[in-house]
Amino acid sequence: MFITTVYKKLSSSEIEIINKFLISHFKNNKYMDNIDFEFEPNTIIIMELLNNEIIGCVCLLDNKHLINKINSSSIKTYYNIKNDMKGYIIYNLCVHKDHRNKKIADKLIKEVINLVKQLDVKYVHTLAENEISKKVFMNNNFTEYNIFLDLLRNQIYNLELIF
Repeated sequence: MFITTVYKKLSSSEIEIINKFLISHFKNNKYMDNIDFEFEPNTIIIMELLNNEIIGCVCLLDNKHLINKINSSSIKTYYNIKNDMKGYIIYNLCVHKDHRNKKIADKLIKEVINLVKQLDVKYVHTLAENEISKKVFMNNNFTEYNIFLDLLRNQIYNLELIF
């Protein structure tokens, strides 16, 4: 049985479990050398569980926290942040390889949309790093507003959903 869980404040043991899942998911990703996920305290994580195991997750962060993170570091960013609107960034959408093609990513995105509507959010945005990710978001009514090339000359898609 699939169970969807929303975590708003994470304990250190929960962060460790989620880190292990994300590291295993992204370990073959060419962008993620020496990966370690550092969650902002205000990160919202939605997980899909099967028999108490994480099989999918997605993270959300309020734009004001994203802006603070960008301003306090040397991160080069391509995020489209609308300062006049209350928005959230969606990141780390992933599904365990044994559970792909079962609409789990769609379910996670639908959970995100339902949650942000309850929070009176005006828009959500994300960066899709591949065609599969882009398709999942586009199938959930996101629109593409920008494409850029990363440092390795791969296309990255800026996508958004405005309410």
